[in-house]
Amino acid sequence: SETNIEVGGYLARISNRDIEHIADALCTRVAEQVAGSPVIADARVGLLPLVARHLPEVTFLGAGDALTAARAHGERLVQRGEHLDFITRLPCLGGAREAAVPGDGGAPAATHLLEGGVARVLDGSGEALAGGWQLTRAGAGWQLAGGAGQLRVNDTAYSPGRPLAVGDTIHIPGAPAVTLIRVED
Repeated sequence: SETNIEVGGYLARISNRDIEHIADALCTRVAEQVAGSPVIADARVGLLPLVARHLPEVTFLGAGDALTAARAHGERLVQRGEHLDFITRLPCLGGAREAAVPGDGGAPAATHLLEGGVARVLDGSGEALAGGWQLTRAGAGWQLAGGAGQLRVNDTAYSPGRPLAVGDTIHIPGAPAVTLIRVED
């Protein structure tokens, strides 16, 4: 079967075969990105063909759950006074994170610390952060040490000894957020 969709005066005819091809490519890519992690999706995602085959462990939200969550977090979702960040990875549920420790065959280690658009090289001798916190080398990765106060990584309370990975954002009260990044030539 086919359907016609009109957007801004442009009319397109889409068949089930087109939707299946697009859904297959999308679901394959999502499955690669979230392998081994729990996936929560809007109920409408369940309407895509082949979702069950590619993402058998997906949990679908109820019809109004996404809107309810957006309203509950509205002030945090839109921060007009800050720069725009595109988030490509979220921490796992409950703050439990199955991050690969850099150097163990997982993701490559961070090489720089990004703060306010400026990247500082991580030289391994310990990077001083606000509040007395220090970013230290731990094996092939990084950890936070010292400091006082509530420290958050990716909006989750930091657990001492937890390895940090590329993309982790460190939030220290009263200081700008800093993000671990990898710069390659």
